Amino acid sequence: MELMKLHADREKVFQEITAIVQKGKISTEGGLKFNGEELGSRTWYRLCDILYATGIAENFQVAETIIANYNPRMCHFTPAIVSLLYRKYETVMSQQAKEKIKDYLLSVRDEFMGHDLDFIGVNDNFPMMSTLTAMNMAVMFDDDVMQKEAERRILQLERLLKRRGVLSEYTSVVYSALQINVLARLTEYATCEAFKTIAQNAQIRVWADLISHYHPFIGRFAGPNSRAYIGDTNGATIFETKWFTNLLNTEKQFFPDELKDMESIVSYGYYNLEEFTLTKELFDFVHKKEFPMRFLAKSEFSASTDSTPEEAFRDYTKEDDFYEYPAGVTDVETYMTRDYAVGTATKDFHNGVQTNSFTLIYKRTETAESAKDVRNVFCRYLINDAPADKPKPFVEQGRKTAFQKDGTAMVLYKPKIKGNPPTYLGLSKAETEHYKKQEIPGNVDVSSLKLSIFFPLREGNEPDEIRIGDKVLSGNVGASVDLAPVFVKDGGVYLSFQPLFVTDKGRKAAVTVTKEEHYIMISFYNYEGEVKDFKKRDFLHIRNGFVFSVKTNEECPSFDAFVDGVKKTKITDRLETSMHQRQTYIRAVTYESENMKLSCEYSPASEGIKHMACNDFCFDAPKLYISNFDYMDLPYMKE
Repeated sequence: MELMKLHADREKVFQEITAIVQKGKISTEGGLKFNGEELGSRTWYRLCDILYATGIAENFQVAETIIANYNPRMCHFTPAIVSLLYRKYETVMSQQAKEKIKDYLLSVRDEFMGHDLDFIGVNDNFPMMSTLTAMNMAVMFDDDVMQKEAERRILQLERLLKRRGVLSEYTSVVYSALQINVLARLTEYATCEAFKTIAQNAQIRVWADLISHYHPFIGRFAGPNSRAYIGDTNGATIFETKWFTNLLNTEKQFFPDELKDMESIVSYGYYNLEEFTLTKELFDFVHKKEFPMRFLAKSEFSASTDSTPEEAFRDYTKEDDFYEYPAGVTDVETYMTRDYAVGTATKDFHNGVQTNSFTLIYKRTETAESAKDVRNVFCRYLINDAPADKPKPFVEQGRKTAFQKDGTAMVLYKPKIKGNPPTYLGLSKAETEHYKKQEIPGNVDVSSLKLSIFFPLREGNEPDEIRIGDKVLSGNVGASVDLAPVFVKDGGVYLSFQPLFVTDKGRKAAVTVTKEEHYIMISFYNYEGEVKDFKKRDFLHIRNGFVFSVKTNEECPSFDAFVDGVKKTKITDRLETSMHQRQTYIRAVTYESENMKLSCEYSPASEGIKHMACNDFCFDAPKLYISNFDYMDLPYMKE
């Protein structure tokens, strides 16, 4: 394993950010603003880091103005950013700026001790940032307690990577990129060699996850992911992808739009400040993947609920209702060819609201030249057909499990029940409204239930043909009262979505293909009608899902031949119980094609999996496997 250092063209970053600041206006009246816009604390302080890093006295003054006039709130980003800001630029900062930063850090010190910010199987970026904060505060204040907190957490991270192939917060373009950036800063500014070594090893392992999932001919990240927002899910321009592709000098850099908002512009610059450590073998793997390529790994996660953050302080001992998602281990897998990549995860991360357990990326043309030549496909369970009023459109409202054999995937869904009504105690009016819009409707006041598969549209790049069963849709829009498979021809790629048993609770159509919010949506309906409530037990046993398969025109002679082949397959999907199961239910699903059998049995209510098998042999992902790559040479892979 040959280590290498990598950094961006910092002078270019300095010039771009300096030009933006000089053209804009920072005002202090009525609160700190840039061009009349209020920026978040992490954006202001990331901007200060860039301004100090330029070494230009005029920029120093701008940074001092920001520090003097901005009063940060408590968050997990800000202390990590400002504590490192202090350590890096203490010699050029004014005494006033230094004192304000120190006062702020002392005011939040106690928040960074204890179990809440440990590596507990949830958002790994938080304990990483808290480790950086504790390390910096130990240096700044000669604080032995904070030093022990930093050491305790970095050892938790090391143990996690010894147990699992990827972090709990795995393969997330947004958060894996953040993790790498925090780990790079921990590596650079660690005060002892042991600390530095663990941070560097962890950085290499996160690089291995992210690099393995980057498709060099599609210019997108493949695979399932623990957490994603709608922008990185649908292939929009996000600064993290731009940072990755520019830093590693990838061949395909498809950005539908330029970075426009100040947070993205500043954060992109901030991510380019540090020097990163990876291996030469990983750097080469970005550009020289051999196909087909497979990635398998295990990840662990904590128990959770759908509660809002303030619910953590609620006294559930006084409540009569109890429901939580269990802790466990998920198997993640990606199968990648030169033309497409399919990814699945057997379990949801956290409460699953941000987890993509099934993903598909592909190129629509022989050689992709722009964003319209590639496609990201994903799915969501939606309750009440009203995504437009949500701050984050198409929020996942179901729970799912998925697995695959190469380009064939089985995806099983159920809707989420409604938990205890949130109290919103201690939240501001704005925060209350924000979280109210993200509430899961669940089994109460239901007007529709459907599983939707999304095809993002760019510059009118609709698929060439869509069929519901034997019916070719005019204008790629249509519906079927009866349940039927949906077939899609998109350039040289052929796709099929065969519905599993889709519980009929009353619906106008079983299958629809619609256009909405810059997407084509394939939907399998469980219910559509008047507003009604469902019993929780009945709701948890509502079934939905599909078997997905993909071929290219090189793998199959024609679209018609592909469709005919899919029609010869057989699917069974039963909800079974017996007297020995004591009124519990197991969902048993089998898919059979000419040369493959996929089968799964699991409990929808408890989410316990009995088995997932191919040709009757169970799947069991190893700790980590990356084909055509010497993954056993990565840190913490050998005892």
